[in-house]
Amino acid sequence: SISIPLPAAITGGVDQTLPELGESLSGVVYRPDKSKGIGFKATVAIATTAERVFNGTFTFEMLFNHPDVGGGLSDMWFRGTAQMMAPPDPTLTPVYNYDSLGIEPPPANGAPINAFAEINYNFNENILDAQLAMFLYLNGGASLLVL
Repeated sequence: SISIPLPAAITGGVDQTLPELGESLSGVVYRPDKSKGIGFKATVAIATTAERVFNGTFTFEMLFNHPDVGGGLSDMWFRGTAQMMAPPDPTLTPVYNYDSLGIEPPPANGAPINAFAEINYNFNENILDAQLAMFLYLNGGASLLVL
């Protein structure tokens, strides 16, 4: 018999530079759900001609129900993270969650103005949910919620 060693990323072994099985490079962990079918996600980075004016990353995602549970669209998301008056940062994560009881600003990334959006439509429950926030970072690290 012939033994073929598997790469550490497949076996979940010693190589810690690659994500675990089911984990994306952005840190999102994908877990199987038998009620869901295929889904897709696309992320783009955009900037105005004068890049320091406005730039950001935006994600569009769709998820379908599994045919065994009726098929059709399950969810649709639009997520975005933008910054103004700062050079482009393609590593910006287009997700921002906040606690509905109190909005905590994300850590300052050097941009004086940051904006975040997450809009989700759940077709199974007919629910539209949107979270929008904009933060103005002042000297000394203080932040002000604008929107």
